[in-house]
Amino acid sequence: LLAAPCAAPLAECPVGALAARGGAMGPLGALMLAAFLARVTGAIHQRGLGPTGTDDDEGDDRRVGVFVMLPLDVVSENRALRDPKALEQQLNRLVVAGVDGFAVDVWWGLTEVRPGKYDFGPYLKLVHMAAVRGLKVQLVASFHQCGGNVNDDCDIPLPDFVLNDKNQNIWFRDRLNNANLEYISFFADKVELDDGRTPL
Repeated sequence: LLAAPCAAPLAECPVGALAARGGAMGPLGALMLAAFLARVTGAIHQRGLGPTGTDDDEGDDRRVGVFVMLPLDVVSENRALRDPKALEQQLNRLVVAGVDGFAVDVWWGLTEVRPGKYDFGPYLKLVHMAAVRGLKVQLVASFHQCGGNVNDDCDIPLPDFVLNDKNQNIWFRDRLNNANLEYISFFADKVELDDGRTPL
C-alpha cells in the first residue's frame, strides 16, 4: 500500500510513504532504504524464554544487527576516501535511522602496495568516522578485483606484483585458455608467486 511521498526525515516516515518516496531518493536510495529497514527491525524484539520457561520480563533482545554496505569505491583507486564530506552526511543519516553500523570492502589491490607492505590509512579514517558516531564496522577482506563487469563504476584490480607476467599459473582459465585476472584460482593455493609467497 502506497501513501503520499514523505518529506520528513527518513526515521519519521511511515512505511507506505517511504515506498512512495522511493523513486526520488537519488544516489542515496540504497542507504536510505537500508536505514529504513534498520528502523523497522530495530523496533522488532524477539523475546526468548527465561530459564523457568516463562517470558523473560527483562526483555531479552535478540534482534539482528543491521549493517549498511558502503559503496564499493568509498576508497578510491588513489587510496583516499572518495568525497569525505558526502560520506560524513551519509553516516550521520545512518545514525539518525538507528543502524548498528556499516560494512566496507578492504580491497587487496589498494592495501598491499608492495609485497608485504600495507597501507590501511583510508580504512583507519573510516573506522574513526564510525567510532565518533557510535557505529560499528565490519571490514570485509576482499581479495578479488573490483569492477570490470557490466555497469561497474569502480576499477580496482589485484596488486601489480600479482598481475605481472611471471605469475602465469595462478588464474582461472576457460577451455580456450583465456585467463580470468579477477581472482587467484583455488587450485593455486601452493603455487609460489614471483615474490616467493603462495596465495595461502
